[in-house]
Amino acid sequence: MDGSRWNFALLYLLPVAYLARVIMIAIEEILFRGWILQSAGARWGVPAGIAVSSGAFALFHFVGPLMLIAPLHTFHWVLATNLVLWSVLAALLTLTGRGLWAAMAFHATPLWLASNAFVVVVPGQRPPDMAVLLLSQPKASPLAGEAALAGPFTGLPTALLLAVLCAGALAVYLRRSRARGLATAAA
Repeated sequence: MDGSRWNFALLYLLPVAYLARVIMIAIEEILFRGWILQSAGARWGVPAGIAVSSGAFALFHFVGPLMLIAPLHTFHWVLATNLVLWSVLAALLTLTGRGLWAAMAFHATPLWLASNAFVVVVPGQRPPDMAVLLLSQPKASPLAGEAALAGPFTGLPTALLLAVLCAGALAVYLRRSRARGLATAAA
């Protein structure tokens, strides 16, 4: 922020921007984890439900109806991998917690942070009006992370982090599933 009165006033809009992001994410989570994951999982099993919902989620971000109006993502295998891993993590959070709240929070918060708090800009690019901290990324690339929208959340380092988080979430899910199965068998 450059310190002008207008930019300082925008700081008060950050919570409103977060609420708008949560509403948008809630719609995605209801569609992909609330409906597709649950339906495919009930029909073909949990692994298939996770695969179908994750594939649909990634595909939606490249060819969904909103992308026809305002394309936000250009296809790259790293971004596609990150979208699938992100969706697998959200599916595991949904299944483990038996609800959409954790997935919605984990989906909305990093995207809001990348859009409003820690915004990545390429030199020469106009910075957004609402950004708490601008991060410079002189050579944006799909491998290191894109400057647009998700910033550092799109590159290979993010893919590695998401893979670790998915492994941890899978371990917790399996442990809780086993515990639920034992409790059901004992009852």
